[in-house]
Amino acid sequence: MDKQTTESFKAALQAEEANMNQADERLRIARAQHELASGRFSAVRDVVKAKLYFSPYAKIPDNTFRAGLDGDKYRFVGMQPGDAAVELLNESDEPMQLLEIMVALRDGGLLTDGRTLNAALINRGGIRKDDEGRFYQLDSVIDDDGNEVWIEKGPMDLEPEDVPFE
Repeated sequence: MDKQTTESFKAALQAEEANMNQADERLRIARAQHELASGRFSAVRDVVKAKLYFSPYAKIPDNTFRAGLDGDKYRFVGMQPGDAAVELLNESDEPMQLLEIMVALRDGGLLTDGRTLNAALINRGGIRKDDEGRFYQLDSVIDDDGNEVWIEKGPMDLEPEDVPFE
């Protein structure tokens, strides 16, 4: 290769290095802005959740607040994996596989690995795993002594005299 061609290639490579440096700087700034936006979003979501007494993104019949929100895209941003999974399981009518939970959390803006999520769920009160390895949440009730007690979800066994009729 002659000297002029070599110099031309070198100049082109230097120009692209400069472009890469500028792109790296823009990426660094964008990541910082995203981190700040995520923190603000998490704070506002958590205040709204505290005032509503349920997630504004909850897929439950009485949640009219959900209309107009961006679905599940950011609902788990900034949450601990165990807390996000419990919120998800609380809304589910069916037990969920670990991979299903991980995908739903990822789609909601929270990346976590299977080991971390599994440990968070196994060590959590009120969460059980069925014979097929699917996770589900128990219902929480307060007993006569004021203690929280976990019971299986589902219809309660009531005697006819326990059901109020008009």
